[in-house]
Amino acid sequence: MNKNYKYGWIALGLVAIAYWKYKMKPEQKARLKNKLFKVDKKLFEQISDYKDVVRQPKDQYLA
Repeated sequence: MNKNYKYGWIALGLVAIAYWKYKMKPEQKARLKNKLFKVDKKLFEQISDYKDVVRQPKDQYLA
């Protein structure tokens, strides 16, 4: 990865943290947290469905 991209991501992260800490109202923070938790739950469900498919025994496919 190019160094400029790396420093850009670091700067973007610092800006996001500063915005979270100093500019956002508590209602906005709660709304954003809820949205992120919903996405996290949906992603976790999709990953666990995929793990169930991968963990099936190989003999099932050979029959």
